[in-house]
Amino acid sequence: MLFIIHKDYSSLKVVLSFPAFLLFLSFLFNSQEGKAQDSHYATYQFGTRSAMMGGAVIGSSRENASIFYNPGSLGFLDSNFITLSANMYQVERIRIADAEGKQNQISTNLIGAVPLMVSGMLGQSRKRLKIGYGVITPVSFDFKENWKIAGVYPVVNEEESPGLENYIGETQLNSKLTEIQGIIGMGYKMSPHWSVGISGFAIGRNQDFGKRINNRYFLNEGQNMLSSFSQERNATYFHLRMALKLGLAYRSKRFAAGFTILPPSVTIASAGSIQSEIFGTHVLINSVRQDFLFNSQQDKLKVIYKSPLSITAGINWTVRRTTYGLSAEYHAPQAIYTVMDGGKENSDKPTLFPKTDKNQFYLTQKTGRRQVLNLAFAYEYVITRHVILVASIRTNMTYYHNGLDHFEGIKTEISTWNLYHIRSGLILKQGHSQLTFGFLYGFGSDNNRPQTDEFPRPDEARFLESKTGFSRASYGSLGFLLGYSFLLFDL
Repeated sequence: MLFIIHKDYSSLKVVLSFPAFLLFLSFLFNSQEGKAQDSHYATYQFGTRSAMMGGAVIGSSRENASIFYNPGSLGFLDSNFITLSANMYQVERIRIADAEGKQNQISTNLIGAVPLMVSGMLGQSRKRLKIGYGVITPVSFDFKENWKIAGVYPVVNEEESPGLENYIGETQLNSKLTEIQGIIGMGYKMSPHWSVGISGFAIGRNQDFGKRINNRYFLNEGQNMLSSFSQERNATYFHLRMALKLGLAYRSKRFAAGFTILPPSVTIASAGSIQSEIFGTHVLINSVRQDFLFNSQQDKLKVIYKSPLSITAGINWTVRRTTYGLSAEYHAPQAIYTVMDGGKENSDKPTLFPKTDKNQFYLTQKTGRRQVLNLAFAYEYVITRHVILVASIRTNMTYYHNGLDHFEGIKTEISTWNLYHIRSGLILKQGHSQLTFGFLYGFGSDNNRPQTDEFPRPDEARFLESKTGFSRASYGSLGFLLGYSFLLFDL
């Protein structure tokens, strides 16, 4: 998509060269705000002006991003833009405290693919019906962390192994989640003040999750017997779904309003796999040291993924050179359900394997969503005909379902904290070009974050337990946004 401009509109090379160069740099050196967010609806905003306004454009979107925010606004567009938007960020920090008092701090600078929007309009005539298209990446999550402890700890009971045992414990947690949406939207201008629209979304979702726990220790029983316990769970799937968003927009000279409704999505295709292994040597079970193994991999599983009902509403009003925006976005709750179920097939379970009545949990992935209400407020001030100041603040509440806290199977959600985003920057207009840049700050915390098997536990009696504790987590990010739009022609 990025090469269409140069291929079909080669005469624009000089005009595009500087902004395109900046975008190219952002693609190379991008690390994303919200990269470590996998349970939020509004981590990314799209378009140029719309992104800086925090999405508070439900009634007054003036660009191709209308296909995402409110297809009803498409009917009011009178120009055809090709829009490229990218986010370039520098610092992202997560702090997670061990539920048992040991502090673990994760600080990371991530470099990866940008949350990109490429969009445009179809048609060149001044008709009431307007058609737009776009490709966006609303979810881009990549989390990789290792925790390790080594030393002497009271791992085994004193009667069997007097003193402290030499112990090494490791936890590896990897989660990669991506959603790409292709959108086609249509807007129809019914009158000078009213327009309706509809957007069709084709949504591809990829999840790749893995967690492994290793415990190794020597007994002090005279022979220095090596004991070990490891647990590994992996879940991978692809899911394709479709959804339709209906929009209504009203616009006058100094006031605009909008309303949209997005019904639950419909599954088109899916495929997934689950793998689980629990392995122990010389581990104490039922007062006897023994070896055990549970191993199973289930492929070509049916995947169920649900997007709940979503409703948005917003208003924008102008006072002289200043425009204000307010928007509210409601997402309905989704009861906990099974994403993939590998059942009990092809598992090797020794007679004394613990929790034999719960083996299905090792091959089951579940999720759910609590209801969410996100709010946004935006401020826009026209400094000159070519320079516009924009600022916004918005909430980005987590939809993590607390009912998953004590689930013993596979749950992939990592970020459970509510987020708040503050943005401020400038829109520069010159001829056919519009360049947007600004600074972004995000922060959030969770003082009651559920924690299960995320840190090694040097206690043999707890290896076979999936005990959930609660800890504190905090998140902060500081970044830079860059966007570019080019006016091809009037519609």
